[in-house]
Amino acid sequence: MKPTYSNCDRKVIVELGKNVFLPSQAQITTPMLSIGDHTRINGPVVIRGQQECEIGKYCAFGYHVTVITTNHDVSRPNLQLNMQRAYGFCSLEISKGPVTIGNNVWIGDNVTILSGVSIGHGSVVGAGAVVTSDIPPCSIAVGVPAKVSKLRFPKEVVDRFLELAWWDWPEDKISRNKKFFEADLSRITRGELDSLLVE
Repeated sequence: MKPTYSNCDRKVIVELGKNVFLPSQAQITTPMLSIGDHTRINGPVVIRGQQECEIGKYCAFGYHVTVITTNHDVSRPNLQLNMQRAYGFCSLEISKGPVTIGNNVWIGDNVTILSGVSIGHGSVVGAGAVVTSDIPPCSIAVGVPAKVSKLRFPKEVVDRFLELAWWDWPEDKISRNKKFFEADLSRITRGELDSLLVE
Protein backbone atom coordinates (compact mmCIF):
# COMPACT_ATOMS: atom_id res chain seq x y z
CA MET A 1 0.00 0.00 0.00
CA LYS A 2 1.41 3.43 -0.95
CA PRO A 3 -0.58 6.27 0.59
CA THR A 4 0.74 9.75 -0.17
CA TYR A 5 0.46 12.49 2.41
CA SER A 6 1.02 16.20 2.00
CA ASN A 7 2.75 17.91 4.90
CA CYS A 8 3.41 21.62 4.35
CA ASP A 9 5.44 21.73 1.14
CA ARG A 10 6.62 18.11 1.38
CA LYS A 11 5.26 15.01 -0.28
CA VAL A 12 5.44 11.96 1.99
CA ILE A 13 5.21 8.41 0.64
CA VAL A 14 4.48 5.62 3.11
CA GLU A 15 4.75 1.98 2.02
CA LEU A 16 3.18 -0.46 4.45
CA GLY A 17 3.64 -4.23 4.33
CA LYS A 18 1.00 -6.75 5.29
CA ASN A 19 -0.62 -6.52 8.73
CA VAL A 20 1.31 -3.41 9.85
CA PHE A 21 0.00 -1.44 12.82
CA LEU A 22 0.75 2.30 12.59
CA PRO A 23 -1.22 4.43 15.07
CA SER A 24 -3.30 7.35 13.86
CA GLN A 25 -1.24 9.78 15.96
CA ALA A 26 1.96 8.96 14.02
CA GLN A 27 3.70 12.10 12.71
CA ILE A 28 5.58 11.35 9.50
CA THR A 29 7.42 13.97 7.44
CA THR A 30 10.23 11.96 5.83
CA PRO A 31 10.01 11.83 2.02
CA MET A 32 9.75 8.02 2.15
CA LEU A 33 8.85 5.60 4.94
CA SER A 34 8.80 1.85 4.32
CA ILE A 35 7.52 -0.58 6.98
CA GLY A 36 7.76 -4.36 6.52
CA ASP A 37 5.13 -7.02 7.14
CA HIS A 38 3.72 -7.58 10.66
CA THR A 39 5.54 -4.64 12.27
CA ARG A 40 3.78 -2.90 15.15
CA ILE A 41 4.33 0.76 16.03
CA ASN A 42 2.51 0.49 19.34
CA GLY A 43 2.37 4.11 20.47
CA PRO A 44 2.88 7.68 19.29
CA VAL A 45 5.85 7.96 16.94
CA VAL A 46 7.58 10.84 15.13
CA ILE A 47 9.55 10.06 11.95
CA ARG A 48 10.85 13.27 10.41
CA GLY A 49 13.58 14.81 8.29
CA GLN A 50 14.72 14.99 4.67
CA GLN A 51 16.06 11.41 4.39
CA GLU A 52 14.25 8.08 4.03
CA CYS A 53 13.47 5.64 6.82
CA GLU A 54 13.15 1.88 6.31
CA ILE A 55 11.77 -0.43 9.00
CA GLY A 56 11.88 -4.21 8.56
CA LYS A 57 9.41 -7.02 9.21
CA TYR A 58 8.14 -8.16 12.64
CA CYS A 59 9.52 -5.12 14.48
CA ALA A 60 8.01 -3.79 17.70
CA PHE A 61 8.17 -0.11 18.68
CA GLY A 62 7.27 1.16 22.13
CA TYR A 63 5.66 4.52 22.88
CA HIS A 64 7.11 7.92 21.97
CA VAL A 65 9.83 6.73 19.60
CA THR A 66 11.44 9.50 17.50
CA VAL A 67 13.40 8.97 14.29
CA ILE A 68 15.18 12.10 13.02
CA THR A 69 16.80 11.75 9.60
CA THR A 70 18.22 15.31 9.45
CA ASN A 71 19.76 17.75 11.89
CA HIS A 72 20.59 21.47 12.06
CA ASP A 73 23.83 22.84 10.65
CA VAL A 74 25.11 24.58 13.77
CA SER A 75 28.00 26.29 11.95
CA ARG A 76 25.69 28.99 10.48
CA PRO A 77 24.86 32.32 12.18
CA ASN A 78 21.15 31.42 12.39
CA LEU A 79 19.72 28.18 13.77
CA GLN A 80 16.03 28.59 12.82
CA LEU A 81 14.98 26.74 9.68
CA ASN A 82 11.93 28.92 9.03
CA MET A 83 13.97 32.14 8.97
CA GLN A 84 16.43 30.62 6.47
CA ARG A 85 13.53 29.66 4.19
CA ALA A 86 11.78 33.03 4.56
CA TYR A 87 14.86 34.94 3.36
CA GLY A 88 15.80 32.40 0.69
CA PHE A 89 19.03 31.49 2.46
CA CYS A 90 20.68 28.06 2.21
CA SER A 91 19.06 25.19 4.07
CA LEU A 92 20.23 24.45 7.59
CA GLU A 93 19.27 20.79 7.33
CA ILE A 94 22.14 18.31 7.22
CA SER A 95 22.12 14.52 7.40
CA LYS A 96 24.41 11.53 7.76
CA GLY A 97 21.96 9.57 5.58
CA PRO A 98 18.79 7.50 5.84
CA VAL A 99 17.80 5.40 8.84
CA THR A 100 17.55 1.63 8.40
CA ILE A 101 16.01 -0.62 11.04
CA GLY A 102 16.38 -4.35 10.34
CA ASN A 103 13.89 -7.16 10.79
CA ASN A 104 12.55 -8.26 14.20
CA VAL A 105 13.99 -5.25 16.05
CA TRP A 106 12.51 -4.12 19.36
CA ILE A 107 12.69 -0.37 20.02
CA GLY A 108 11.79 0.56 23.61
CA ASP A 109 9.78 3.53 24.86
CA ASN A 110 11.20 7.06 24.42
CA VAL A 111 14.04 6.02 22.10
CA THR A 112 15.52 8.60 19.70
CA ILE A 113 17.26 7.40 16.52
CA LEU A 114 19.41 9.89 14.58
CA SER A 115 20.34 10.13 10.91
CA GLY A 116 22.61 7.68 9.15
CA VAL A 117 21.99 4.91 11.66
CA SER A 118 21.51 1.23 10.83
CA ILE A 119 20.09 -1.11 13.49
CA GLY A 120 20.79 -4.77 12.74
CA HIS A 121 18.29 -7.63 12.55
CA GLY A 122 17.12 -8.99 15.89
CA SER A 123 18.47 -6.12 17.99
CA VAL A 124 16.98 -4.50 21.08
CA VAL A 125 17.26 -0.79 21.88
CA GLY A 126 16.47 -0.10 25.53
CA ALA A 127 14.02 2.54 26.72
CA GLY A 128 15.29 6.12 26.64
CA ALA A 129 18.33 5.38 24.48
CA VAL A 130 19.65 7.85 21.90
CA VAL A 131 21.03 5.95 18.91
CA THR A 132 23.80 7.93 17.20
CA SER A 133 25.73 5.08 15.52
CA ASP A 134 25.09 1.65 14.03
CA ILE A 135 23.91 -1.23 16.23
CA PRO A 136 25.10 -4.71 15.13
CA PRO A 137 22.60 -7.57 14.64
CA CYS A 138 21.23 -9.38 17.72
CA SER A 139 22.68 -6.77 20.10
CA ILE A 140 21.15 -5.16 23.16
CA ALA A 141 21.98 -1.43 23.18
CA VAL A 142 21.20 1.01 25.98
CA GLY A 143 22.06 4.50 27.16
CA VAL A 144 22.84 7.99 25.88
CA PRO A 145 24.46 7.61 23.47
CA ALA A 146 23.36 4.01 22.94
CA LYS A 147 26.13 1.45 23.45
CA VAL A 148 25.98 -2.31 22.97
CA SER A 149 25.82 -4.01 26.38
CA LYS A 150 25.80 -7.60 25.06
CA LEU A 151 24.67 -9.97 22.34
CA ARG A 152 21.31 -11.65 22.83
CA PHE A 153 22.72 -15.12 22.10
CA PRO A 154 26.15 -16.82 21.85
CA LYS A 155 28.03 -15.78 18.68
CA GLU A 156 27.57 -19.16 16.92
CA VAL A 157 23.82 -18.98 17.59
CA VAL A 158 23.68 -15.36 16.36
CA ASP A 159 25.34 -16.44 13.12
CA ARG A 160 22.85 -19.28 12.62
CA PHE A 161 19.91 -17.06 13.60
CA LEU A 162 20.88 -14.56 10.89
CA GLU A 163 21.34 -17.36 8.32
CA LEU A 164 17.83 -18.63 9.09
CA ALA A 165 16.27 -15.17 8.54
CA TRP A 166 13.01 -16.56 9.89
CA TRP A 167 11.21 -13.26 9.19
CA ASP A 168 11.30 -14.24 5.51
CA TRP A 169 9.65 -17.62 6.14
CA PRO A 170 6.10 -18.18 4.93
CA GLU A 171 3.57 -18.03 7.74
CA ASP A 172 2.83 -21.78 7.58
CA LYS A 173 6.53 -22.53 8.23
CA ILE A 174 6.52 -20.13 11.17
CA SER A 175 3.48 -21.94 12.53
CA ARG A 176 5.22 -25.35 12.23
CA ASN A 177 8.26 -24.16 14.22
CA LYS A 178 6.70 -23.78 17.67
CA LYS A 179 9.73 -25.34 19.44
CA PHE A 180 12.10 -22.88 17.75
CA PHE A 181 10.02 -19.84 18.69
CA GLU A 182 9.65 -21.03 22.30
CA ALA A 183 13.37 -21.86 22.77
CA ASP A 184 15.73 -19.82 24.96
CA LEU A 185 18.43 -19.20 22.36
CA SER A 186 20.76 -17.73 24.99
CA ARG A 187 21.17 -21.20 26.54
CA ILE A 188 21.62 -23.51 23.55
CA THR A 189 24.26 -24.38 20.97
CA ARG A 190 24.00 -24.00 17.22
CA GLY A 191 23.47 -27.77 16.91
CA GLU A 192 20.67 -27.72 19.47
CA LEU A 193 19.07 -24.83 17.59
CA ASP A 194 19.17 -26.81 14.34
CA SER A 195 17.52 -29.79 16.05
CA LEU A 196 14.47 -27.62 16.79
CA LEU A 197 13.81 -26.67 13.17
CA VAL A 198 10.96 -28.10 11.11
CA GLU A 199 10.85 -27.64 7.34
